[in-house]
Amino acid sequence: MVDVIQYGFGSQGRWATEIILEKENLSLAGVIDIDENILGKDAGLILGLEEIGIPVSRVEDIIEEI
Repeated sequence: MVDVIQYGFGSQGRWATEIILEKENLSLAGVIDIDENILGKDAGLILGLEEIGIPVSRVEDIIEEI
């Protein structure tokens, strides 16, 4: 299993995240963006899916967690 952090959650980043979530050998470990309107919101809910427990975060917050 490969942990993936998605950097950027605009239209292409959201598309890439959907693919990451579909792949059995990939695990979404985090989502990074700078858009104040989506920071802290669950990435799954933003994608129109169920809640996945991964909030959209600033890069600084992700680095602190690693």
